[in-house]
Order: sequence, then C-alpha cells, then structure tokens
Amino acid sequence: MSLQNPLWDFALKTYSEPDVEAACLALQDGCGLSVNAILFALWLAEQGREYHVDAAAHEQIAQWQNKVTASIRRARLHVRGQRDMSGLYQTLKTVELEAEQAELAMFYQLTEQMPVIADCDVALLRYNNLLAVSGSECSGVCREQLENLRQALLKAQQKLEPF
Repeated sequence: MSLQNPLWDFALKTYSEPDVEAACLALQDGCGLSVNAILFALWLAEQGREYHVDAAAHEQIAQWQNKVTASIRRARLHVRGQRDMSGLYQTLKTVELEAEQAELAMFYQLTEQMPVIADCDVALLRYNNLLAVSGSECSGVCREQLENLRQALLKAQQKLEPF
C-alpha cells in the first residue's frame, strides 16, 4: 500500500481550500459522512471514474476510520485547549493526519476496480459520486451541505489545477 499517491496529493490540495474544508467538515459533523470518502469520490470524478466501493472494502475502510482515525480525533479534540497539552495536541494532530493518509491509501487501492468513463461530464459525475457516498438516506440538510460543497469546489476550481 503506497501512502504517497495521486489521491493523497489531490486530498491535500483540495482540502486546503477553506470553503472546501468547511463544507467537508459540515458533511462529516452534520451528516456522518467520511471526509476521506468525500475526497475519494471527488478525485474519482476528476479521473472520470464512478464511485463504487464493494461492501467488504467499505467495511474494512469504515473499521479503520472508526477504530483508528476517529479514536485519534476524539483524543485530539479532548486535549485541545487544555493547559499544558499543546505538545500532545500537535502530536495527535500529526498522527491523525497519518491515519487519514493510510485510509486514503486504502481507497486508492480500489481505483483499479473502477473503469474510466470515456467523455464523461465531470461535474455530473462529481455530483453522482457525492450522492453515492452520502447514501440513499441523504436528508435535506445533507443535500444542502452537498450543495455547499459543490459551490466551494466551483470556487476552488478556479485556483486548483486538474488532477
């Protein structure tokens, strides 16, 4: 499993856009979506690929996210702002980023299973991929957050080069 890969580069660059970060976090906090799954779905669209993760792979990645990444995040948030804990906070922040990188590497390994769609509409594919990540139970609030992400991406697209 290669931790350094095009998906990781895309994730770092895309997530660094303030409006994209805020929209992804709103989807994570308000709708329970994985930021890494969102970034993977967006990257796939840029590659002309439809988001489709089989149940076994989804479960493996979800377990990593829940048992490792989310646990580290909870610990980091627990010590945030506590007196004399800034060093521990920074260490946890670094470890959390490494766990997210490993999770994205797991997603990246699935790319070969997803065929490239010739002459696709990337904007439509991006939208469909985001709907696939959000699932069929996507509420009105989640759809609103997805629209906020879409708008943030359009704004950021002017700054970001294609991947």
